[in-house]
Amino acid sequence: LNTLAAGVDAAQFPNLARWIGMNDLIKADLDSHAIRDRAILEKSVIQSLKGLREIGLLREKEITGQLRVHGWIFELETGQILALDESSGHFEVLPEPTAKFSA
Repeated sequence: LNTLAAGVDAAQFPNLARWIGMNDLIKADLDSHAIRDRAILEKSVIQSLKGLREIGLLREKEITGQLRVHGWIFELETGQILALDESSGHFEVLPEPTAKFSA
């Protein structure tokens, strides 16, 4: 549609131009849903960490250094793992592991 829209004379074909322009509205709506869904996902991970830390045994283990709790998101589209940086509240891409594991 974008290619078609580039060649449409809106003055000559106003209805066609308006119909093609709906593509922009749909794309903007989808983008806003994706942004909202991402925010919900991130807040869910943060809330899950808070919930885990309310469990006495887990909280004690984390305080004593026997346990580390992480907030991660796995992105299916890219295969990347995003880790919550709790000091900034932002999710950052984890670097690729450099160590090689053998069986």
